[in-house]
Amino acid sequence: MELPDPPTAIFCANDRTAWGSYRALASLGASIPQDCTIIGFDDQETLAPYLDPGLTTMTPVRADGPPVRGDPAQRRRRREGRREPIQCSLVQRGSVTTAKVPA
Repeated sequence: MELPDPPTAIFCANDRTAWGSYRALASLGASIPQDCTIIGFDDQETLAPYLDPGLTTMTPVRADGPPVRGDPAQRRRRREGRREPIQCSLVQRGSVTTAKVPA
């Protein structure tokens, strides 16, 4: 954030990492989403909606609809080096703003 051209967005691998980004930006006096957009992944129900502003995040879902949370079969496939696309739905909250286009 202290670079001459700082990032305008951070996509985090999970919502707890996003929380760390919130804290780091706050320590620098940066504002979310005005100075930097933050997007999480996994929609932790006990965290994402309660951050200020609420965290925009992606919820992984199975084909039949329910969220994927710690799916043992998926962890096994990752350990075996297999990659599989997953469906996600966007949960929009207040941590995202419109893109800043350079002049």
